[in-house]
Amino acid sequence: MGATKVSDRVAARRQRRTAVRDLGSELTPEMIQGTLRLCADALPDDLGEGVRVTSDLAYGDHERHVLDVYQPESPRPCHRPVILFVHGGGFVAGSKGEAGGRFFANVG
Repeated sequence: MGATKVSDRVAARRQRRTAVRDLGSELTPEMIQGTLRLCADALPDDLGEGVRVTSDLAYGDHERHVLDVYQPESPRPCHRPVILFVHGGGFVAGSKGEAGGRFFANVG
C-alpha cells in the first residue's frame, strides 16, 4: 500500500474520532443516529458481496424469536468462528430489522 493511501486512511480515522467525540457522551437518539451515519460512511460499498444471508430462522415459539445468519458464499472448513450479535433493546424493544442491517454483512 502506498504512503498516500496510508496517510489518507490515518486522516480519515482522525476525522472519525473527532466526529465521535463531538457526538458527546450522553446516549440519545441523535447520538445513536450520528454514530450509525459515521459507521456507514466508513463501510465499503461492496460489503454484502460474497455473503449469503439466511433470514428469519426461528429459535423459539414467539413470532419475534427469529435470527439472521450471515456466512461466506464460498465453502470453507466446517470449523468457523462464530459471533453472536444481539442488538440493543434489552429484549423488550428494538428489532434486528431496524436501519443498520448492512453493518452485519461484514461478519460473514
